[in-house]
Amino acid sequence: MASNQATQAGHYELISFKIRPMNEEVEGVELNQIVTQWQITESIFRTNITGSATVLDAEGIARTLPILGEEMIIIEWKDFYGDRQKKEFFCYGVSDLSPYDNKDDMLSYRINFTSIEHLTAHQDDVRQSFADQPVSDMVQSVFDTYYDTSSKEIEIQPTVGNHTFAIPSLTPAATMYFLAKRAYGGEDSTNNYLFFETKENFYFCTPEYLYEKYKDKVKSEKDLEENNLLFYTTKVADDNTPNGQLRNQQTVSDITYGDPSNSLNEISEGQYKTSMLEIDLINRTTSRTITQFEDIKSNMSIDELAIPHSSKFLSEKMPVLDEVYVLKDYNVPGQERGVNRHYPFYREVINSKKLFSTHMRKHAINCSIKGRNPLIPGMVIFLMVDLVEVGDPGRPDVQRDGLHMVTDMTNFFYEDEFTQIISLTKGGLSDSNDRSLFRGKR
Repeated sequence: MASNQATQAGHYELISFKIRPMNEEVEGVELNQIVTQWQITESIFRTNITGSATVLDAEGIARTLPILGEEMIIIEWKDFYGDRQKKEFFCYGVSDLSPYDNKDDMLSYRINFTSIEHLTAHQDDVRQSFADQPVSDMVQSVFDTYYDTSSKEIEIQPTVGNHTFAIPSLTPAATMYFLAKRAYGGEDSTNNYLFFETKENFYFCTPEYLYEKYKDKVKSEKDLEENNLLFYTTKVADDNTPNGQLRNQQTVSDITYGDPSNSLNEISEGQYKTSMLEIDLINRTTSRTITQFEDIKSNMSIDELAIPHSSKFLSEKMPVLDEVYVLKDYNVPGQERGVNRHYPFYREVINSKKLFSTHMRKHAINCSIKGRNPLIPGMVIFLMVDLVEVGDPGRPDVQRDGLHMVTDMTNFFYEDEFTQIISLTKGGLSDSNDRSLFRGKR
């Protein structure tokens, strides 16, 4: 159960946690005194947000309400920084129902919920054709039609080229995934389009689009501190001054680093070299195209320090073992390339998509921070990463130090504590210039 007020960083105030039956004539039931913990999970790699709450119920609410998996969950809370949020979710069921601590008069169970939009997006299938138009226009049309009850908006990165598709009875979420795989942003883009939902909005865009969007919030130390986006890996010990307290509020915990280099995995996944075989059914020929990481690196603000291998190793020892296939298209005279293909621009984007998406996972960082409501996946933070060294603390880890994008986030609420468990990436997004912003702050 949360306290009535947030007294320090990492605390929060739970104003209301209510469950309301579908029958609007029945007033909702307040659960804030019996909810022991709850969480909301969101990610740039997921089409919807999910959540759950653990309840210790001595009043039999799950049976007397009852909870049928058709209710609304309304949660209102305020973080330490004063940001107040009120969100509604769809309760789709109860799990882990059992007597608490072997007591006959108290039940423990988990309420599972998701976004309302996730429910509405599965109530109808998309059976629609789109002719000679950009993918971004198709995305807007699907969103306007099948997400029309949403209070959220969608931010769409424009795509290049006109396409013709027939959507063969897919859910709206699956349709968005279908379109994301086929979206082409042009030669200067990695074309790794994503469709995802946060607590605030929907997005159809590439990671580099998000990086440039949120980079404006981290241009200076003042911007970072005003937006609470500056974090440290090293805690200041026994510093009770205001600056020391602020520093400790900004210090991450439970930090783990991803594996920056595994040559065998890199070979099997085609992380630095990948190939595509184009099959010409009319002329009965094939054409093989090999794409190397060097070929698309210019499309990313790639940090050379994020590449763990020498040029000699990449050129001489990194084989091409991974291969994809595409049928050669033959255009209708007068039409733009790719208009009449089922997989438009597949040849142009498939290799760069693979190389970029795998590189994003390199140098991944997982950690916990003191919760703050405005932070959502896709945003950029500055993480000052110190080397783990004996006798020489405080030296920067030049490979991991700098701007990072939040890719995954679980907002975890337990009693009066609010923690965000986040995953970060900088691979393919930030460069060495980003690290020079705050050298003097260590």
